Amino acid sequence: MASLKIQGSERLKANLERLLRDAPDEMGKALHEVGRDISRESQKRTPVLTGALRASHVVHKAVVTWDDITVLIEVGGPSADYAVHVHYRDELNHSVGQSRFLESALNDARPGLAFQLAKAFSRVTKNKVR
Repeated sequence: MASLKIQGSERLKANLERLLRDAPDEMGKALHEVGRDISRESQKRTPVLTGALRASHVVHKAVVTWDDITVLIEVGGPSADYAVHVHYRDELNHSVGQSRFLESALNDARPGLAFQLAKAFSRVTKNKVR
Protein backbone atom coordinates (compact mmCIF):
# COMPACT_ATOMS: atom_id res chain seq x y z
CA MET A 1 0.00 0.00 0.00
CA ALA A 2 1.38 3.41 -1.00
CA SER A 3 0.78 6.68 0.78
CA LEU A 4 1.34 10.26 -0.19
CA LYS A 5 1.99 13.14 2.14
CA ILE A 6 2.11 16.69 0.85
CA GLN A 7 4.65 18.78 2.72
CA GLY A 8 3.30 22.16 3.75
CA SER A 9 -0.34 21.22 3.25
CA GLU A 10 -1.39 23.05 6.42
CA ARG A 11 0.39 26.20 5.25
CA LEU A 12 -1.23 25.84 1.82
CA LYS A 13 -4.64 25.45 3.44
CA ALA A 14 -4.05 28.51 5.64
CA ASN A 15 -2.94 30.56 2.62
CA LEU A 16 -6.00 29.55 0.61
CA GLU A 17 -8.33 30.35 3.50
CA ARG A 18 -6.68 33.77 3.95
CA LEU A 19 -6.96 34.52 0.23
CA LEU A 20 -10.63 33.53 0.16
CA ARG A 21 -11.39 35.60 3.26
CA ASP A 22 -9.51 38.65 1.98
CA ALA A 23 -10.44 38.27 -1.72
CA PRO A 24 -13.24 40.88 -1.83
CA ASP A 25 -11.08 43.56 -0.18
CA GLU A 26 -8.07 42.63 -2.29
CA MET A 27 -10.19 42.71 -5.44
CA GLY A 28 -11.40 46.15 -4.35
CA LYS A 29 -7.78 47.31 -4.15
CA ALA A 30 -7.07 45.81 -7.58
CA LEU A 31 -10.15 47.47 -9.07
CA HIS A 32 -9.05 50.79 -7.55
CA GLU A 33 -5.65 50.35 -9.22
CA VAL A 34 -7.33 49.73 -12.60
CA GLY A 35 -9.60 52.73 -11.97
CA ARG A 36 -6.52 54.90 -11.45
CA ASP A 37 -5.14 53.71 -14.80
CA ILE A 38 -8.40 54.61 -16.54
CA SER A 39 -8.47 57.97 -14.78
CA ARG A 40 -4.91 58.75 -15.91
CA GLU A 41 -5.88 57.97 -19.50
CA SER A 42 -9.00 60.11 -19.13
CA GLN A 43 -6.86 62.98 -17.85
CA LYS A 44 -4.71 62.79 -20.98
CA ARG A 45 -7.89 63.13 -23.08
CA THR A 46 -9.46 65.91 -20.98
CA PRO A 47 -9.78 69.32 -22.64
CA VAL A 48 -7.57 71.93 -21.00
CA LEU A 49 -8.26 75.61 -20.66
CA THR A 50 -7.22 76.28 -17.05
CA GLY A 51 -6.27 72.73 -16.03
CA ALA A 52 -8.99 72.56 -13.35
CA LEU A 53 -11.03 69.92 -15.18
CA ARG A 54 -8.03 67.69 -15.77
CA ALA A 55 -6.98 68.07 -12.12
CA SER A 56 -10.48 67.28 -10.85
CA HIS A 57 -10.27 63.53 -11.56
CA VAL A 58 -10.70 61.52 -8.36
CA VAL A 59 -10.72 57.73 -8.00
CA HIS A 60 -12.60 56.83 -4.85
CA LYS A 61 -11.72 53.89 -2.63
CA ALA A 62 -13.56 50.70 -3.54
CA VAL A 63 -16.89 50.02 -1.89
CA VAL A 64 -17.18 46.29 -1.16
CA THR A 65 -20.55 44.78 -0.36
CA TRP A 66 -21.64 41.17 -0.13
CA ASP A 67 -22.42 40.98 -3.85
CA ASP A 68 -20.64 43.91 -5.49
CA ILE A 69 -17.37 45.82 -5.68
CA THR A 70 -17.56 49.36 -7.01
CA VAL A 71 -14.95 52.00 -7.76
CA LEU A 72 -16.18 55.48 -8.65
CA ILE A 73 -14.16 57.71 -10.96
CA GLU A 74 -15.38 61.25 -10.44
CA VAL A 75 -14.62 64.26 -12.61
CA GLY A 76 -15.75 67.78 -11.87
CA GLY A 77 -16.74 68.74 -8.37
CA PRO A 78 -16.69 72.29 -7.03
CA SER A 79 -13.49 73.23 -8.84
CA ALA A 80 -14.85 72.16 -12.24
CA ASP A 81 -18.64 72.11 -12.00
CA TYR A 82 -18.83 72.42 -15.80
CA ALA A 83 -17.44 68.89 -16.33
CA VAL A 84 -20.71 67.41 -17.64
CA HIS A 85 -21.09 70.27 -20.13
CA VAL A 86 -17.58 69.73 -21.52
CA HIS A 87 -17.81 65.92 -21.46
CA TYR A 88 -21.00 65.55 -23.48
CA ARG A 89 -20.71 68.42 -25.97
CA ASP A 90 -19.41 66.58 -29.03
CA GLU A 91 -19.76 69.65 -31.23
CA LEU A 92 -17.13 71.62 -29.29
CA ASN A 93 -13.72 71.78 -30.93
CA HIS A 94 -11.04 71.56 -28.28
CA SER A 95 -7.48 72.64 -29.04
CA VAL A 96 -6.36 70.13 -26.38
CA GLY A 97 -8.33 67.02 -25.50
CA GLN A 98 -11.71 65.73 -26.60
CA SER A 99 -15.30 65.33 -25.54
CA ARG A 100 -16.32 62.12 -23.77
CA PHE A 101 -12.82 61.87 -22.29
CA LEU A 102 -13.79 59.57 -19.40
CA GLU A 103 -16.25 57.50 -21.43
CA SER A 104 -13.74 56.90 -24.22
CA ALA A 105 -10.96 55.97 -21.76
CA LEU A 106 -13.26 53.41 -20.13
CA ASN A 107 -14.49 52.04 -23.47
CA ASP A 108 -10.94 51.68 -24.77
CA ALA A 109 -9.90 49.86 -21.57
CA ARG A 110 -12.88 47.50 -21.70
CA PRO A 111 -11.45 44.73 -23.99
CA GLY A 112 -8.44 44.18 -21.72
CA LEU A 113 -10.16 44.95 -18.43
CA ALA A 114 -10.34 41.38 -17.14
CA PHE A 115 -6.64 40.86 -17.86
CA GLN A 116 -5.70 44.20 -16.24
CA LEU A 117 -7.80 43.35 -13.20
CA ALA A 118 -6.19 39.90 -12.92
CA LYS A 119 -2.70 41.46 -13.11
CA ALA A 120 -3.61 44.05 -10.48
CA PHE A 121 -5.12 41.35 -8.22
CA SER A 122 -1.92 39.34 -8.58
CA ARG A 123 0.18 42.37 -7.55
CA VAL A 124 -2.09 43.17 -4.61
CA THR A 125 -2.09 39.58 -3.27
CA LYS A 126 1.58 38.87 -4.04
CA ASN A 127 2.71 39.30 -0.44
CA LYS A 128 -0.31 37.56 1.06
CA VAL A 129 0.92 34.03 0.36
CA ARG A 130 3.63 32.82 2.69
